[in-house]
Amino acid sequence: SKDLIIASINIQSLNSKLSSLQDFLANLAPSFSILALQETWHIPFPDLINIPGYKFVHIDRKVKMGGGVGFLISDKISFKKLDNLSIFKANSFESLTIEVLLQGQRVTLTSLYRSPTPPPHLSLSQHQDVFIQQLDRLLHSIPAIYHSSFILSDSNINLLLPASPLNELYVNTIHENGFVQI
Repeated sequence: SKDLIIASINIQSLNSKLSSLQDFLANLAPSFSILALQETWHIPFPDLINIPGYKFVHIDRKVKMGGGVGFLISDKISFKKLDNLSIFKANSFESLTIEVLLQGQRVTLTSLYRSPTPPPHLSLSQHQDVFIQQLDRLLHSIPAIYHSSFILSDSNINLLLPASPLNELYVNTIHENGFVQI
């Protein structure tokens, strides 16, 4: 297919699961054009993340364990990292945004992670507020020139639970910025 096929996975330490991910992709290749990753954890030697047929780009925490986001992008797809749309606040709002050109259309993809545990200097309520504020900022900042934008996220917000203030804020923020939760 000439269509862009994307998937998202919380990998919980790319270094420790690299061979499993390589096997997974080898069995499904060329199914995925792009794989968004959350919780890549710290990757001291990104050049060692070598998966045939894919390029790797990421941002990780430098101090505390966990977190980090990235993409595996098919070698057949050119991309550029959009630093102005890649908001990275360790343990609160970790995102990496890229632009790909597909059939003449610019498409943005964001890999996004929110830790369920707030940083030491924030209460749980403050942690949630920071996430919603940054999400609104990101979604509002995506220029109208992009015909398609996708946010691939592990936000640690369970939308299947009964309504909660966080769930309501999250869904409202998405909808107010012209996005749909799927």
